[in-house]
Amino acid sequence: MKTLANQHKPTARTENEMFTKGMQLMNRKKYAAAQKNFDILLLLNPSNIDAMLQRGICKMHVGLVNLALDDFSEILMMANGKPEAYAAMSEAYWMLGDYNMAKHFIDETLKGTYSLKAEWYELACNIYSKLGDINTAYACINRAIVCNPFSALLYYKRARLLFRMQKIQVAINDLNKAISFEPKFVNALKLRAESKKILGDTEGARKDLIAAGLYHKA
Repeated sequence: MKTLANQHKPTARTENEMFTKGMQLMNRKKYAAAQKNFDILLLLNPSNIDAMLQRGICKMHVGLVNLALDDFSEILMMANGKPEAYAAMSEAYWMLGDYNMAKHFIDETLKGTYSLKAEWYELACNIYSKLGDINTAYACINRAIVCNPFSALLYYKRARLLFRMQKIQVAINDLNKAISFEPKFVNALKLRAESKKILGDTEGARKDLIAAGLYHKA
């Protein structure tokens, strides 16, 4: 005989379906709706840390960054060492402009021996670059590219660092790679034009600006 408690107890299938629905809403960038979906799931099962993590990410996307931090902190109390929660904490502090706290949590993320993700190294690169530690930022973006060697954005970001390090030709090599993946990558074309101009290739710079739609005759 079913008790009232059992009638209201969610099945694993129900939770999985609700979680999948929330992820589908996130993929469609409907973050407010996804957050409500995860809210309901967490009412049914408050210990579902994956739902709590995704709810926190939804909150970040709708501007509720401090509330997102509450979710991520609770996850770390429930499952200390969860790298996704550390990475999310880092991203939240990055969004708040607290780069030292962002650094602390991304360092915790990257300490583990589990499989690391390109986006974590990319975030670390952004943080260290903002803090002025270009060498560490460069090491992080190298690791990101190892994890995802077909990302135009990652090659562009490494090229920007190389440009700041005054390694202009090497930066151009990375920009060539980025543009080969994404031929209409305006920022990459613009930076390559600037790099070519520094090296005296004014015609090459002009062609890149034309390709980027940024060339205007004097």
